[in-house]
Amino acid sequence: MNFPSSKKLKYWAENYLKGTISQSDKEALEAWYMSMPDMEIDWDDDQIDSLQTLQHKIFKAVESQIRDNDNKKILRRKRLRYIMSAAAIIFILVTLGFFMHKGKNTEIASAGRQLVNDIQPGITQATLTLPNGKKIALDSAHSVKITAEKGSIYVVDKNGVTTYLGNATQLNVYNTLTTHRGEQAPPLVLADGTKVWLNSASSLRFPISFNSDTREVTLSGEAYFEVAKNPRHPFIVNAGASKIKVLGTHFDVMAYKDEPYTCATLLEGSIRITNGNNNARLVPGQQGKISTDGSVNVGWVDAEESIAWLHGQLSMKSMNLTTFMREVSRWYNVDVVYEGEPPVLNFSGLLNKAVPLSQILAALSANGVRCNLKDKTIIVSGK
Repeated sequence: MNFPSSKKLKYWAENYLKGTISQSDKEALEAWYMSMPDMEIDWDDDQIDSLQTLQHKIFKAVESQIRDNDNKKILRRKRLRYIMSAAAIIFILVTLGFFMHKGKNTEIASAGRQLVNDIQPGITQATLTLPNGKKIALDSAHSVKITAEKGSIYVVDKNGVTTYLGNATQLNVYNTLTTHRGEQAPPLVLADGTKVWLNSASSLRFPISFNSDTREVTLSGEAYFEVAKNPRHPFIVNAGASKIKVLGTHFDVMAYKDEPYTCATLLEGSIRITNGNNNARLVPGQQGKISTDGSVNVGWVDAEESIAWLHGQLSMKSMNLTTFMREVSRWYNVDVVYEGEPPVLNFSGLLNKAVPLSQILAALSANGVRCNLKDKTIIVSGK
């Protein structure tokens, strides 16, 4: 068969990940894999070594096709870029559990030794703490909606049935929505109509009603906001020492304490970031990073990547290993420790958050990172 380009493979892989791949493309992708020379893979003995062998096999196939299709001298840089693209494809497909042991049609998720203590992905769950200290458990069947007229708070279930929880129209009365590691909150609608989605290991402190000149909330962790427009009452997100000021817009704020910077990414509208005497105004498609020294750096990004978590995916675009492992730690509720210096790797692509932890670790192993899971701790080392 004709060897597909790396661009085509990446396109197929991403659609496979999203579940939008057509039947013809799926068959072509599987046919490409099955067309490679036969080789024995001993899944039962060592799944990690099998993945490394499979990766090596695909690299060889890519290199062979380059030689066959290009009679001119191949520049090392071009060759490396092509092979690294293939590596990214392998990472995506292995994490999907796509690769099969020929003749057995066995997905990697079920092939070889299963992890006895495999860890399942996070769930939709959060805790709402009311001003009187009462805690309300929320899950995927419930969202939170605050009525603007009377400052009343309700829990609304998926059938639209509301349960009245209380009333507080006075100033300085706050609720707190909290997620632990392994949790992602159901949608929150504030009193002004602003919608908020809270990521793992995060908290949002907000008033039952906005009765001042500004609409202010306090965030720790990460959240995506769709702010209701109200030019007379700016919406302000307090994230550590930083303030993100908006009138009406869609944006993501990442302010985890274990990250080296606070990050705001704008998808629609306009926001202003302030930290001490430093400030910057963002336009859609820009991201502002506030470092620990207070400096604000602005750059262009793929803004949709910043909210991949909202759509059930983990983004790895231009992400190093330690940053990615912090994402894994928060979503799978595990600790991560390193034996020696962390391997230097940069990833790209999107991963499905719904897969068990074992598939994430298998994908890392295929890319040269050895991970051992002991209880709820991942021990990371280079191969």
